Order: sequence, then structure tokens, then C-alpha cells
Amino acid sequence: TWFSPGMLEMSRITYEETSAYIMEEIATKEAVHPMRSLDDLKSRLGPDRRVFAAFHPLLPNQPLVFIHVALANEIPSTMEEVLSSSGTSPEGHTVATFYSISSTQSGLAGVDLGHFLIQRAVKALQNEFPNLQTFVTLSPIPRFRKWLEEKIVHNKAEAGKFVDDSLLSKEDTQKI
Repeated sequence: TWFSPGMLEMSRITYEETSAYIMEEIATKEAVHPMRSLDDLKSRLGPDRRVFAAFHPLLPNQPLVFIHVALANEIPSTMEEVLSSSGTSPEGHTVATFYSISSTQSGLAGVDLGHFLIQRAVKALQNEFPNLQTFVTLSPIPRFRKWLEEKIVHNKAEAGKFVDDSLLSKEDTQKI
């Protein structure tokens, strides 16, 4: 077979060692948190960040999927925290936040490349930073907002009774 996730090679993308063509591909194909400038790209490749990409051996200059990781000492609570790089050395950081994963090839839709890349990225991060203890994501859950808004509307219609009490605490429901 010409294609299997096991055939893919993962590489770390760096500002110093990655070709301008590959960095441009990543910058222009970023689907989750679009880049606004070259400084934005530099920040995402900074010392407290990692970008990993998966390549097929027959397409060595074409990333098929890539993921952005922020390294910190605490789990971030907002995307603003994730996107604002501290620029500090990641030595001693204990948390890796996967905050964006993008596929560059629409023809590979349905092929679970993200799972493959996350597994490889976790191993690479653990090897580079033995202090990392926590791996999290702030990635959106597809259609979650629509579902939650429908629950809130239903909640109001049912005189304040949230339909599924196991999902949110009373305090969380009030905040919403």
C-alpha cells in the first residue's frame, strides 16, 4: 500500500532549520488559529512552543498534517493565554497544551492522521522534557456550542431545570 499512517515521518518544525517553503505551507494552511504575520509564526516556533508535522516519504516537502503545542507550568484557561508566548525556556515546564491541528490535504479527509501525530508528538515531548506531566487540549468540540445553547434555551423553558445535571454544576449553569 502506498499510504498508511505508520509510513509517515514526524518532524519538528523550527524557524532555524525548516525550509521557508514548509513554513509557508504551515502558515497558510493553519485552519484553527490563522497566523496574522511573520512575527506570529516566529512566536509559534519560539522556545516555549513546538510544531510537529507528518510527512509521507514520497512527499518530503509537503506536510500532510501539523500540530501546535504550547509548553507552560499551568493548564491554560483561555486561548489568549496559549497564543501569548512567554518566550522563555521550556526547561522545567510541566504542561503541554495541544492547541491546533490542521490537515493540509483535503483528499485525506477521514484518515485519522491527527491521532497518529498526537501520539508521536507526546513521545517526542516526553523525551525532550522529562518534567512534562500533563498533556491537554483546548481544541473545540464540534457542534458543542450549538448543543449547549439548545440546552440553555430548553433550561429556560423548563423553569430553570437543566436537563442533564451531570454535565454542568449549578454555578457553571448560572455563569452561562
